[in-house]
Amino acid sequence: MAKSYVRILKRMIAEDDEHARRPRNPEKKMTKKERVAELIFRLRDQVTDVGSDDGLVHRDGPAAELLKLGFDAVPQLIEILDDERFTHIVELSALNLSWDVRIMRFGDCARRIIEELAGRQFNGEGSRKAIDSWWKEIQAKGEKQALIDSVQSATPYAYESALMLCKKHPDAALDALVKGIENTEDDGIKSDLVELLTDIKGDGPVPFLRKQLKSPALRVRLAAAE
Repeated sequence: MAKSYVRILKRMIAEDDEHARRPRNPEKKMTKKERVAELIFRLRDQVTDVGSDDGLVHRDGPAAELLKLGFDAVPQLIEILDDERFTHIVELSALNLSWDVRIMRFGDCARRIIEELAGRQFNGEGSRKAIDSWWKEIQAKGEKQALIDSVQSATPYAYESALMLCKKHPDAALDALVKGIENTEDDGIKSDLVELLTDIKGDGPVPFLRKQLKSPALRVRLAAAE
């Protein structure tokens, strides 16, 4: 492991030297692609955590700037998902009565930025494939329709998609939530969607919520009664 760390750090030092010598456009004259590339380079200076236990939170630094660029940054972020270069973020996690300490890599940081843009998490061995699939869907359908389809189909991440839909496209939320509730037999997903339905203002959700008060699932009835 020590040898791999040395190899990565030598690469980063060489990049720092090259970056200092290379002429660059002022920030205001950069293209979006150049701006994203510059911010990705600066992830080595990211010192605040880009994640938290209760959701993904970007506070400042290059990660926050990449998040502001939105979907324009995604293609280049996908390109660095396997990037092993180091940020300045130290992650601590409990492991068998001790602490596991690791330095967050560029790829980890890129994944978390993408997760916040997507409104869902991509974990496990299939995370790269899932991110590629999500991005292809966004390009094909647009964000609004992709979120609607996710909610209506009651996918495993329907709740996260519904949260994003309610936030960014509230005009489409009521119909999508109703259809998602009708289309799922999973009481957990159903109760989560019903709970979001209760947050929609106006009388639109009322008839459907009354219907859910007769659901055989207690958790769904409780959600509808809130």
